[in-house]
Amino acid sequence: MLQDAKTETNDTFFDLLRCLSIKGLERDPARLGELARSFAEPASTGVD
Repeated sequence: MLQDAKTETNDTFFDLLRCLSIKGLERDPARLGELARSFAEPASTGVD
C-alpha cells in the first residue's frame, strides 16, 4: 500500500510487482502459484 502511493507510474509499479514475483517464484513456487490464483479469481468473476 505504501509503495503504491510512492510509485509515480504504473510501469514502475508493475515492474516492481514483476520483480517480486520472480523472487517469490525462486523462494516458494507453490505459494506464488496459490497467490496468483487468488488474484485471478476475483478478476474472472468481475468482483471489485
